[in-house]
Amino acid sequence: MVMVWFTQCALLSVRRGDANNDHSIDMLDILYLIDFVYNSGPEPTPHPLMGDANGSGSVNLMDMLYLISYLYDNPPGPPPPISFNYGEYEF
Repeated sequence: MVMVWFTQCALLSVRRGDANNDHSIDMLDILYLIDFVYNSGPEPTPHPLMGDANGSGSVNLMDMLYLISYLYDNPPGPPPPISFNYGEYEF
């Protein structure tokens, strides 16, 4: 008899920098981060690290500047890194 164990995993469609979780990175994400960092607004969803656009491990002014560079520099800045740790899962 052969026993096989299957592990279930969830695939989430998430991107660093998409702070408002609308599936696009735009000026609304920058405004969302400004509200979160400086006005105690709601956390980025589904996890606070969604606002960590530059991958530093925290959400701060540098993430907003990173997104501005990504969106408006000519040529555009580098896209936000894709993976981050969410609990025991890595995205």
